[in-house]
Amino acid sequence: MARRNTTAVANDKGCFVEMDGVQVDLNSGLVGAVSYPEFKSKHAFTKSNLAARFRAIDWFANCGKPMSIDLTMLTKIVDNWSKALGFSKRQSSDSAKIESLNQLRTRLDDIAPKQIDRWNDVVGKVKESPAYRIAKRKIEKFQQDNKLEVSFLYSCMADILMALLENYFLKTKHHCFYNLELLMVYEAGHFPCGWVGKWPKGHLEVY
Repeated sequence: MARRNTTAVANDKGCFVEMDGVQVDLNSGLVGAVSYPEFKSKHAFTKSNLAARFRAIDWFANCGKPMSIDLTMLTKIVDNWSKALGFSKRQSSDSAKIESLNQLRTRLDDIAPKQIDRWNDVVGKVKESPAYRIAKRKIEKFQQDNKLEVSFLYSCMADILMALLENYFLKTKHHCFYNLELLMVYEAGHFPCGWVGKWPKGHLEVY
């Protein structure tokens, strides 16, 4: 399938991706298929209480420090916020978010089509969940306290939303775990700030 041209757009209404001149809300769950590459995680995940896990995170406490998490993807460490925010706004980072979401949606369409029929309802439910609200409150406070641009909040919350969706649908055995691996980075006190390369090839930049 041909790849569309994409451009990241962040504003006070949310995080959008401009696809062929059309703005698509990354959080809406209505992203049309761009292509279908597969990220194959070496980890296994079981459904867990993400609200409790989010409460326990010391958000971004280890940014800039070495990271020892065993991730499937290659990683490189960023050494300052300016570079981290720059990576988060790269087109390749934006495309990785879209492609990982499309991988989950396509997989669900293959193995659990009734779940796809409920997709928009589930997205709405997840965005109203305690876990999502806790993460947003904590990340937004950090963003405001450190005077970071609002695109940082939008980037993080897109990751959080998709990790919550991957967690929600685990009972289908979809094995799409890119964003649950990003959650491991957040839990370690780092910021998975961007992707370099044509996802899933390439590497994750981490601050």
